[in-house]
Amino acid sequence: MKGEVLSKRLFRAGTVIFEGGDVGDCAYVIERGRVEVATSYNGAKTVLGVMGPGEILGDMAIIDDEPRSASAIAIDDTVLTVITPEQVTTRLQEADPVLRLLLMVTLERYRNELRRFQGGGTRDTPAERKGKRRALLTQDIIASSQQTAIDKFKLESDLRGAIANNEFQLYYQPIIALDGETVAGFEALIRWIHPERGFVNPGEFIAVAEETALMVPIGRWVLQQACEDLKTFNDVAGECEAPPIFVSVNVSGRQFASGTFLDDLRTSLAATGVKPERVKLEITESLLMNYAHALDWIRDARDQGVRIALDDFGTGYSSLSYLLHFPIDTLKVDRAFVEHMHEDARSSSLVAAIVNMAHTLSFDVVAEGIEEAEQSAALADMGCEFAQGYRYARPLPSSEALDFLRSSCAR
Repeated sequence: MKGEVLSKRLFRAGTVIFEGGDVGDCAYVIERGRVEVATSYNGAKTVLGVMGPGEILGDMAIIDDEPRSASAIAIDDTVLTVITPEQVTTRLQEADPVLRLLLMVTLERYRNELRRFQGGGTRDTPAERKGKRRALLTQDIIASSQQTAIDKFKLESDLRGAIANNEFQLYYQPIIALDGETVAGFEALIRWIHPERGFVNPGEFIAVAEETALMVPIGRWVLQQACEDLKTFNDVAGECEAPPIFVSVNVSGRQFASGTFLDDLRTSLAATGVKPERVKLEITESLLMNYAHALDWIRDARDQGVRIALDDFGTGYSSLSYLLHFPIDTLKVDRAFVEHMHEDARSSSLVAAIVNMAHTLSFDVVAEGIEEAEQSAALADMGCEFAQGYRYARPLPSSEALDFLRSSCAR
């Protein structure tokens, strides 16, 4: 049956579909008819239930490769759609490890209860479990799922504690105006200082925050803190008689879809009193795929006075139509385009074309990932307004970002 697509089988009323103890080579979805599921207890038949259209039977046998635990008989003429192990394997192995662990635990408990009900042993020994061949949940997958799921549960719990205990910090990477190499703004980047683990890689905890919706309260804190820090940055800029500073805040997919972000934005702007035009929201191209929602969201944000930057331009679901229809203020050119500019004529030409196109559409441009002076000079010659990267500074704690701003003013 390997490689076979979904197929259908007809069982006449009274026909045995499978019996307890049979090899479980497939599961079934009931398309039409009814099926009685029964088992034997002390020599007597016990009906476990009657299943109808849309329900699945025989699924446990193809998941853990055990024999059928009960019998199934067609009550009416019944049409069943066949599900083979191969059709489940990829989906199961690519599922969230937490879901795989829950499936494994639930399945084992059900099997043990069924054995107890049937008068058999209540639990396999570890050696027996290890010796069994599983069709889909192999021992390697089970071990990996168990550890990964436990780690994710712990990380999620720690994240909830981090929100309550104010363990997050904002770091700021300078965004430099290329016409004078002064600080024009900062990008706010969240950092987590765990009380036991120390610095936690953002790539690790942000993914979990996105999966669990914790990104919404975390993002709310980021927005509020960035607006508060922006006031301090501009106080320093004013003392230096430097132009006003802006702060860029990244908006995640979870925040974009939450329905509360725009209200959070209003609250933060009102509470801190910062000028909305000094706040820039960075979104990625993938968020624009839901055209109607994205357009309403961006218009609402801009109605509040903030500006919108399209981050990592050219690396996602690129479509020039986005630039025509969405009221965007800034294009951020990904580092992948600029890192070889000074040694690859095609890279240089592509960046120049992006800058020219942006200017034609009245956008300004931020080039990311700048590490060498030659890149800055080439971008300045193209008319690119802003640059960001390690050549200028890594992301800095707010106190060091203020020192960087003061030193920039002194030059």
